[in-house]
Amino acid sequence: MVSCSRAPNNESVFKQIEIVKAETMDIHDELMIQMGDLKSLKLELTELFEVSNDSAENIGLSIKNISNADNAMWDWMHNFNIAYQDKNDSITFIYFESKLKELKEVKSLFDSAIGQSRELME
Repeated sequence: MVSCSRAPNNESVFKQIEIVKAETMDIHDELMIQMGDLKSLKLELTELFEVSNDSAENIGLSIKNISNADNAMWDWMHNFNIAYQDKNDSITFIYFESKLKELKEVKSLFDSAIGQSRELME
């Protein structure tokens, strides 16, 4: 008799895929909320840039870092497929693991850009 369920040795890979997907979506959701912060900070810094003489270079760099973080997030989202499924569960796991790694790098860009921008706003 043939079972329709996943083979026992693939079950742990399937669970790992689900864990990685969940972590990825948690970070994604967190960054989506922060995208609003990025836009607000960019607007505030642009206004500050127009009237500042002393720290214009630092403000310009912060604006660029915000844009880079925002663009990285959009690029990541356009290249992410939540429904990705290879015939081999191990390949599927590698896909989602790599996308999680990429998203963590985007999160690092967000954290750096937001932190740097808030310091300048003080």
